[in-house]
Amino acid sequence: FAEEFTEEAWDNMTNLTDIELYNCPKISRLPEFYYNLPALQAMNLARCKGISANQLRADWTRLAEEKTGKTVQILYMSYNNLEEFPESSALSKMVNLGLLDLAYNNIKKLHPFGTGVSLSSLYLNNNQIEEIPANLCAFTDDVESLTFAHNKLTKIPNIFDASSVRQMGSVDFSYNEITGVDNSNGTYKGINAASISLSNNKIEKFPSELFAAGSPITTLDLSGNQMRTIPKGSIKGKNAHLLQIIDFRFNKLTSLSDDFRSTTLPYITNMDLSYNCFTEVPVEPLNSAVLRAFAINHQRDEVTDQRCLRTWPTGITTCPSLIQFQIGSNDIRKVEETLTSHLYIVNIADNPNISIDVTSVCPYIKAGMYMLFYDKTQDIRGCDALDLEN
Repeated sequence: FAEEFTEEAWDNMTNLTDIELYNCPKISRLPEFYYNLPALQAMNLARCKGISANQLRADWTRLAEEKTGKTVQILYMSYNNLEEFPESSALSKMVNLGLLDLAYNNIKKLHPFGTGVSLSSLYLNNNQIEEIPANLCAFTDDVESLTFAHNKLTKIPNIFDASSVRQMGSVDFSYNEITGVDNSNGTYKGINAASISLSNNKIEKFPSELFAAGSPITTLDLSGNQMRTIPKGSIKGKNAHLLQIIDFRFNKLTSLSDDFRSTTLPYITNMDLSYNCFTEVPVEPLNSAVLRAFAINHQRDEVTDQRCLRTWPTGITTCPSLIQFQIGSNDIRKVEETLTSHLYIVNIADNPNISIDVTSVCPYIKAGMYMLFYDKTQDIRGCDALDLEN
């Protein structure tokens, strides 16, 4: 198309806003005409592995410095060879950039956009990032997702501010090497986000700094870490009471602190303690007026790897709003408690020594209004509607 689309022709394409060069492995650099598009808003250059790391950085630098730098709002460059951002002097010119997707590159070094660039979505997952600059960028009022998963961060970076007027949707720091919060100068500012994932890191100490800084977290994922204890006073801060959902799966916890009572967490609705080391079901969260789902499946002794939870929590059916209780893959023995219909999702599967009477809820089981997860070989009595071995 060289004769039809001259440089002047591209300059006149004022209605062309979106362009893709997706999955073009033989391209070795960004085509020249990209820099001439006067109204380019969305650009997809993902999966172009033929562009070297240095060339892609140079192309991005030029893109930012040409006229396109001021018009581009959406930039996809995932699954490429990028290793380093352009210099800040170039990045700062991309004043309308809102979404940036650089997932699955080889990025080791970031340079900041500065506060003049406000992003609503940023995807940096699956790279080699060890540090995030404090002034990486500003964030818009409608931030949806910021993803830093699968990198080499060792600290939760101090790049946000819990007191800002902008509340973000979600921030993902999962699958890094994080051990705690970057509070080296004692001025950690928190994160103004509803959902934060810190799963699959190396956190041993509960990140209390998040709450102390006033982070308005409603959902916190701490699964897959190395926590053994949670000291009393770990959940304190002006917005700590907003926490609703917390995931502690795959840790080494043996107990919960008093922070998990309804007086501290009045809105807690879901808690998962599965794959830990509890010998008893912790009672702290069970009197919450809004707790709806509580799981404590698969508890094992850290040393012997033997099943260590053997006692059914007496009174669990009297919890005010609990409708789902999971205590599967343990060693629960005789259950004396009478089951009730308001707690109608119960998992007792893989408890080989359990003995339980379900007479009180059998009519609801027959009517399909009660979900009981069990094994056919278990000693479950009082309901002929269940498929059990004789």
